[in-house]
Amino acid sequence: ALFGTKSVPSVMLYYMANTTMFWTLGVYHIVNDSMGGKGNMPLFSLTTLKKVFSPPLLGFLAGLALIMANIKLPDFLLTSFQYVGNMATPLSLMVIGIEMTGISLSSVKWDRDIIGALVGRFLVCPACVLVLLPFIPVTPMSAQVFTMQASMPAMTQMTVVAKSVGADVRYSTEVSFLTVVMGIIVIPLYMFIIG
Repeated sequence: ALFGTKSVPSVMLYYMANTTMFWTLGVYHIVNDSMGGKGNMPLFSLTTLKKVFSPPLLGFLAGLALIMANIKLPDFLLTSFQYVGNMATPLSLMVIGIEMTGISLSSVKWDRDIIGALVGRFLVCPACVLVLLPFIPVTPMSAQVFTMQASMPAMTQMTVVAKSVGADVRYSTEVSFLTVVMGIIVIPLYMFIIG
């Protein structure tokens, strides 16, 4: 939406990388947190594979395989999958909303974890992209898109995953909510800077 239809290939490239990282390493760390977060879940084990290879990741990988094999699904399946896909973000926002009802804004503790998550989301991630861009041959449009994508609010799915595996739902909800609210300021600011 920020750069128009010409940015779609760059957006999809970033989305694929981001989705893969979230549904593998991200889910691994959320599950590990639910088990005490003491590194007691080995990175390469059958248990880890069962937890990480969740239905969303498997669906993503199946879709990627179909695209790479140039297999076109029938229209009725595409329409059905699109309906289901379009429900993912609204449903995760409902989960966040339900979780937020138990948290008042005055009870949000501005501790180092919350501040670290916000600094990581809005400063470290875009800075990492900017540091890596000179080493990756991309168009100026892709560089702008990647920088903006890296400075977007936290993924809403992390609250859904945290709730489903018994991790710290309150923390993930607070981070999701605060990054969305702060995104109202940060996104226009970054657009002004990179524009």
